[in-house]
Amino acid sequence: MVLFLLVVKRVQGLSVPYFKAFRQATADFCSFVEEKLVSTEDIRSSGAQAYVLRCLYPVLSKMLRTGRTSELLIQGIYVTANFCFFWVRIS
Repeated sequence: MVLFLLVVKRVQGLSVPYFKAFRQATADFCSFVEEKLVSTEDIRSSGAQAYVLRCLYPVLSKMLRTGRTSELLIQGIYVTANFCFFWVRIS
């Protein structure tokens, strides 16, 4: 049981920076969308729709990269926890 707790704690400790990065990317995306929704009329009147979409691409790209990494870590934690838990129960 102690081995199980040590392994899970170690894996969770490795994943914290990736979850923080994903939360930051999500916050950046939400602030971008909020800013653009407020200025929708100004964007249309100046014909800057293409510019706004070009600015949206890096925000979404960062969110995709960090989200993919954190999702893989979530799956890794899940598999590791289940393996250790059932291995401890069998032994």
